[in-house]
Amino acid sequence: MEEIIDIHTHITPNVDDGARDMEMSLEMLRNEVAQDCKRVVLTPHSSAFEWGGPENVKHTYEQMERVQKEAAREGISVQVFTGCEIYTTRRNIEEILQDLNSGRLPSMNHTRYILAEFSTSRGTMDDAKYCLTRYLESGWIPIIAHAERYYRTFTTVENIRALKKMGCFVQANYYDLDEEHDEEIRTCTQSLVEAELVDMMGSDAHRIGHRPPKLMRGVGYIRENCREEYAENILWRNAEKYLKL
Repeated sequence: MEEIIDIHTHITPNVDDGARDMEMSLEMLRNEVAQDCKRVVLTPHSSAFEWGGPENVKHTYEQMERVQKEAAREGISVQVFTGCEIYTTRRNIEEILQDLNSGRLPSMNHTRYILAEFSTSRGTMDDAKYCLTRYLESGWIPIIAHAERYYRTFTTVENIRALKKMGCFVQANYYDLDEEHDEEIRTCTQSLVEAELVDMMGSDAHRIGHRPPKLMRGVGYIRENCREEYAENILWRNAEKYLKL
């Protein structure tokens, strides 16, 4: 059995609302490995690259590099890759595209795939479709970050199916499948997975004491409720194939 992959984390220390320091980052990586996850994509919020000028951007990139070096030094058997969770709105989409094209914002492991986040409380299907179309027109392939969390704005099975037909990919959070306390989010996640609309999985881990890496119950749900081939695809094969992990 292949180990699982986590394509959405805030493990990079001291750059956003994720890990506070390197010690916490390494503890989070140890937790990932203990749950059979040995390939992790670091996806700081795009604000970590956009605010504070060139020095702040340099700091964020350097911190991501440090995570891999420190993990190796500590003997943690994990591969770490770079990425970004890009907060996306109609208002900022053109600036985002400029930042992606210039390299200010990183794509997922230097591929043409990007992780696109939307507001969980504002916006519509038309807004999401407009922004995702702009990504696609510009040669970037959007992965909709934790799609289940937009159930108040645009996520339904029908809408997600339509966005996938456009060429978008979908990421869901492991813990939202079986551990999320909000029943609507949990039900939405299960509906997307059972309709085979999810392409990749992530933990969206932030800190040890707040939204730590929780994967195994979600993995168990997928293996128990999905076809074996589809389960393997969303747990690791798609991320390996498309993100070159």
